[in-house]
Amino acid sequence: IVEFIARHNLDNASEEEKFSANSILSVSEIGIPVEDVRLFSQHLQQEQEIPLWDGDEKKFAALGDEEGLFIVVPLGRPWLPVGPPAKEFPVTVDI
Repeated sequence: IVEFIARHNLDNASEEEKFSANSILSVSEIGIPVEDVRLFSQHLQQEQEIPLWDGDEKKFAALGDEEGLFIVVPLGRPWLPVGPPAKEFPVTVDI
């Protein structure tokens, strides 16, 4: 986990005054480093019907919506905001 993201456009505000583990609602973004961002982005759009949300599909593509995004970047690209290079790790996502 790199960051906590508040999606203010969603109707899911908490009544809690302090942030705690109970404040976490879901995983907002999953980073997926790949060899070819455009090819993988097009695969998600065509085969899984996941829309492009943001990005040029050359070096970055965010696919999905504010309920959940795949962040697709080239292998080795520094992850923002902390900077380690993007590497492959196993992950399973149910769509």
